Amino acid sequence: MMDSDPGATDRQAEEAIRRTRAGDTEAFGIVVARYELPIRAWLASAGYPGIDVDEVTQRAFIAAFTNLHRYEEGTDLKAWLFAVARFQLRTELATRRRSRQRLAPDGHEMLLLLAERAIQEPPELAVRRLGWLAECLRGLAPRARDLVRWRYEARLPLVTMAKQTGRSLGAIKKHLWKARRALHLCIDRKMAEEDRGPHPGRQP
Repeated sequence: MMDSDPGATDRQAEEAIRRTRAGDTEAFGIVVARYELPIRAWLASAGYPGIDVDEVTQRAFIAAFTNLHRYEEGTDLKAWLFAVARFQLRTELATRRRSRQRLAPDGHEMLLLLAERAIQEPPELAVRRLGWLAECLRGLAPRARDLVRWRYEARLPLVTMAKQTGRSLGAIKKHLWKARRALHLCIDRKMAEEDRGPHPGRQP
């Protein structure tokens, strides 16, 4: 669940990077196919309030494409892409702060602090977060789990989700925010447990 596209492999993505650098720009689509869903899933589960996951993901891949010369072939491509996405997220948060846009409902300033803390984490921790995502997603209530899947897997527009469920657009946004917050807190808890010692419940 919420894993990368099975139609592309890490090795194929690395080869696509070489082809893109050689002038075959369409080959970069293989990189997007391989890593778009993991990056979207990480952004959605990390609990960043008020952030447009689709927009940040798109900007991350555009930035990666234009900065391929910075990627060192043979290193961890996935970690590098997560680092690019993290930078785009930091930029988005800074822009919103400067324009004084609200990032979260009243009373949820602590969640924003958690988001800012997570941005400072190395890319390897983003990969670890993704590893716990499927388990934490299974722990959501069925209604919340469906909303997350519709939005971040099926990529349904919020308006469509509101029509399908008979809820207002505001209610859908509120429920999605709560689901993302629950995923963020669950993943944080799982990672803390993992750091303390072996956890028999985690799937390898």
